[in-house]
Amino acid sequence: MSKYVFTFFKRVADPAGHEIEAPQDVIELSSTTLRDAVEAATHCFAEKRRIPYWSLHADRLAISLRG
Repeated sequence: MSKYVFTFFKRVADPAGHEIEAPQDVIELSSTTLRDAVEAATHCFAEKRRIPYWSLHADRLAISLRG
């Protein structure tokens, strides 16, 4: 089983008006497949925020493999 770290980002404007990617959440989980891990992480992100789709509060996610 592999351990994955998902970081969710949202593009926002900084005080100077420049666009930056702000981290919204980090979710760590273990899974046998990357596909299952992505499904679980995006579901968890959406559930924590009580929204139907993760993409309503994030523009992208980065995936890191640990172990």
